[in-house]
Amino acid sequence: MKEAGKDDNNYEKKDLQHLELVKGVADFFSPSGPGNLQNLDLIIDFTPHFFISILWPSTPARYPPPNWREIVQKCLEVNFDYLKGIRVSRSISVVYYKEKRGMMALDHEIRQGTTEIRTEYFNSLKKEISRI
Repeated sequence: MKEAGKDDNNYEKKDLQHLELVKGVADFFSPSGPGNLQNLDLIIDFTPHFFISILWPSTPARYPPPNWREIVQKCLEVNFDYLKGIRVSRSISVVYYKEKRGMMALDHEIRQGTTEIRTEYFNSLKKEISRI
């Protein structure tokens, strides 16, 4: 028999480990860090789990909260804002892996809005990353 909340704690622990890893990479490749990064290729996996757990964890997927746009924006910021301080000498690219499978789990308005928010965020992020 599972303990109540045990799975939630495992997801939270993995999320925190992910953020620590992103922060460590950002620090290593920052202007004051020892790393030299030539190319940055971000491969983003937008799966149904990403959206369902971020957008509406306590309600069914067909009832997103009215502030879902702000939630998507905040999720992107929490996961990727650490990268604003890194330096890259050549190129920066963003690839959306498994996008269709993940995005198809959402209704049309949310798919379209999420794509717009995501595109705007990553275009802005690419501009903010330091170039050597």
